[in-house]
Amino acid sequence: MMRPWMSDGELAIFASSAKGRNILISVIAGMEADAASLCRKLPGMPIDPDFVKMVSIHSADEERHANMLREVVGPSAIPVDLTATDQLLAELKPANLGEVYLIVRVLEEFATATYPRVADAFRPWDPKVSATIDSIMVEEVRRLRYCAGELDARSIAGTRGCESSTI
Repeated sequence: MMRPWMSDGELAIFASSAKGRNILISVIAGMEADAASLCRKLPGMPIDPDFVKMVSIHSADEERHANMLREVVGPSAIPVDLTATDQLLAELKPANLGEVYLIVRVLEEFATATYPRVADAFRPWDPKVSATIDSIMVEEVRRLRYCAGELDARSIAGTRGCESSTI
């Protein structure tokens, strides 16, 4: 189980004020936009048709998610330019597609563990944001299952000793 990003109490504090909701949703939108660029940052990776298809769908989904979140926040959205994927790639230096699928799986595990808690915290204050996050979750879960299936099919879940719980 992935460690929570924020406690329920911290989420409740953010959710209870318009400024807190704005900050949190802007950060999540930035995370989605950053995730959209992950697979485009992999020079030298062998071309695999399934991977290219996944990258195209994944990038479009993540960019759409970022835009959906920015839209519900409106003009008060805070520009957030994250580079977490740059840091992940620099640190992990994925050597093959299996390791890339593992990185994507970890990011999706984070989203599927975190977003429902954020949606629940926002529900009393901003049902529209909660509904947006709920709709994004459907795609996050689908992509998590896809990555897990790819890892299982390729029998590479333990590539270089990396496991999603340790990243």
